[in-house]
Amino acid sequence: MHLLEVLNACPAGQCNPDDCPLYKLRLWDFPERVRWLNSLTLDDLQFLSAYHNVCMQFKLTAEHPLPAVAEDSTSESTVHPTSQQQTRL
Repeated sequence: MHLLEVLNACPAGQCNPDDCPLYKLRLWDFPERVRWLNSLTLDDLQFLSAYHNVCMQFKLTAEHPLPAVAEDSTSESTVHPTSQQQTRL
């Protein structure tokens, strides 16, 4: 992910969600956003990149969750009364 792209829009939806830490920044003129980006330390840039990568993966997973594993209809399941763990019979 290129950080200049993140300055323009959310990489997961090409929008500007109000729960993003960059929401207000994206309302600035582009040259001001670039100046802000250039003022960040390497640690800040790495954090910004990692934050948006994780967020994008979370949003994409939420939009397209993995299919549920089919339950074997021939087996029964019970919950052990003391451990609350499900056990197959």
